[in-house]
Amino acid sequence: MIYRLSLSYLLMACLLTTSISFADNIPTISGKHFQTHCPYISELAKNSNHIWITRSKWQSFDPSFSEKLTHFRGAQWQGQHIGKLICIYTDDTSYTFPVAVAAPFLSYKPTDPKWKQHSQNANTYNCAANQVTDCTLIGIQKDKTDLNSPKKIEQFLQGLKYKPHSSAP
Repeated sequence: MIYRLSLSYLLMACLLTTSISFADNIPTISGKHFQTHCPYISELAKNSNHIWITRSKWQSFDPSFSEKLTHFRGAQWQGQHIGKLICIYTDDTSYTFPVAVAAPFLSYKPTDPKWKQHSQNANTYNCAANQVTDCTLIGIQKDKTDLNSPKKIEQFLQGLKYKPHSSAP
């Protein structure tokens, strides 16, 4: 229940900060569209808070006891026409929970036949696979106003530079 509320809140926050238009009653988002899939296991690293992350800003929701992820189990997409992608990974132990890693971008509803609509929730699609490349979909990168744009990153880094205070008026 908490997981579902968190995902819904995250999706709503993303939609509220994104420019959306409608064409033929299907929403489209201005920005760059790209074919994508879940991160390869080799791209995932665990930070000091035990959260799995990638350099491209994917991250898990909860701390994990898994020391090394070894298996991709599939992906889940939730939304209507636009939604969020979650990727599921496990390790070789029997005592850890699977790790759910969230995409840092919105995506369109999957159209690849490997994605199957959930039997009890029409807004959820599952892709059961062992290879990340089996679960592709179209991601959406917002325009250059994106928080992770090179300009925004440069502004952030400039803001971190030490600026001594002048005692002179």
